[in-house]
Amino acid sequence: MLPQMQFGQSPLEEIIATMRAEGPFNLFYFNGQGEPTYLGWEWKAASPYNAVQATFGDGAAEIGYQDIRLIYDNEVFNTIDGSREGGERQNVLNQASIDSRKPKARSEEVDLPLTDDNNVLSVIDSVRAFYGEPTMRPASLTVNSAKALTQILALDIGSRIRVRRLSNDATPIDRVTHIIGKSKAIDVNRHVTCTWNLARGFDAGAGVWRAGVAGFSEAGSTTVAG
Repeated sequence: MLPQMQFGQSPLEEIIATMRAEGPFNLFYFNGQGEPTYLGWEWKAASPYNAVQATFGDGAAEIGYQDIRLIYDNEVFNTIDGSREGGERQNVLNQASIDSRKPKARSEEVDLPLTDDNNVLSVIDSVRAFYGEPTMRPASLTVNSAKALTQILALDIGSRIRVRRLSNDATPIDRVTHIIGKSKAIDVNRHVTCTWNLARGFDAGAGVWRAGVAGFSEAGSTTVAG
């Protein structure tokens, strides 16, 4: 980040500038203690956020959930532009996505307050990797304290979870994602119901590798690389 201290600039403006530079994968929120928490764009690769902390599903060894909301996420970007302030514009493409879905451009990462062109390239390449194709994914998950009290108490915004859903008449869902919002309610029987809003994440099918993700990266496997 470039320091941009300006006379009369509010702390909120500094936070907004930082979030714009490190988006779209960063998070800023107030935690359970009411403290502001900021996670930069590489936070998913750092412990404890890089490891799956709980697996929810309808299998025997999985944590049962009360409800799941699935959506067809058709947000696609396959032509992504980016640059630092005063730097050359860079571009990354997902050619397979372009061939099948026509160019879907994104330029929100132009003129970022970064100091290195390589950092800009990392940001826009991450956008390309996540938004090349539409996907069916869980948008929210609701759990009840009768089955998941430990997880309700322990998991917070940023926690990485795995969501599975078996199906006899459609493609099963198996997705690794992060919690990006939560709400809790208690009923007259003192049962707590918690709903987590979920990020897009990625499919966790057999053979999937994700750099920096515990259990899904080359470094976490026994496969000998080339």
